Amino acid sequence: MLAWTMAKEDLPRRIEFFQRRGFSERTRNWESRLDLSTADTTPFHGYIEKALKDGITFTTLSEEQSHGQDSLRKIHELVQLIQTDMPREADFTPLSYEDWETYSLKNPQLLPEGYFLAKEGSNFVGMSDVHRIDSEHGVLNQDDTGVIREYRGRGIATALKLKVINFGKKNGYRTIKTWNDSVNASMLAINNKLGFRRKVGWILMEKILRSETLVCFRRLVEAADLPNKLQRSSPNLLVGGRRIEVEQGSNISTHSQHFRVLKGLYGIYYRKTPPQ
Repeated sequence: MLAWTMAKEDLPRRIEFFQRRGFSERTRNWESRLDLSTADTTPFHGYIEKALKDGITFTTLSEEQSHGQDSLRKIHELVQLIQTDMPREADFTPLSYEDWETYSLKNPQLLPEGYFLAKEGSNFVGMSDVHRIDSEHGVLNQDDTGVIREYRGRGIATALKLKVINFGKKNGYRTIKTWNDSVNASMLAINNKLGFRRKVGWILMEKILRSETLVCFRRLVEAADLPNKLQRSSPNLLVGGRRIEVEQGSNISTHSQHFRVLKGLYGIYYRKTPPQ
């Protein structure tokens, strides 16, 4: 069983606290922001021109929605292929089309006209989507940007991000923010090149728990009488007097269950290991 905790880069005493207790860094994440009032994309226009010369065209989710279910199902397949390679704490479990439609297409913060897609012929090869942030006026959240494996290294991801930046400028947004994992060096390089500035990062630290700790927590989990498969609508659970929040991500299944201790235990994340 693994125990996870988070520590900010600028809190050395917190980092040392967990290091003394056997935790080590697994990865770190940064929020990066681009000031659209000063961002100059002129030096990078060649990326879009090159993609067009190579036979890549650009469209938006808004345009593709008018083409019906066939286009949307192709976009769903594209998203699953891209997300397979994105850094994450657990193994990726693809979403069904119905779940993707519910949690992505029907997200009220999604901006279909700012959801850019790259195509070669009728095939989708890349995407970059943005959401508005109701609590931060004038700020766009750039969620996922990616290109399928066969088309990487050709500047298509940079071209897609340029499309998003131009969208933000034309529609009066002040800032684009995004998050990057230290494992994803190529995307970090693209963001740095385009002028994104990193904020203080968060370090994910982990520790393999000793057997007696595992037995203790396993008893707490078993006491919660968890179902074999956790549904997305599962309520919070009270385990051993502590409130346990069931993670609402796409990877919840019998063999991959995550819990977060919200009170006590220093905010440590616990992962229930799959049965052997």
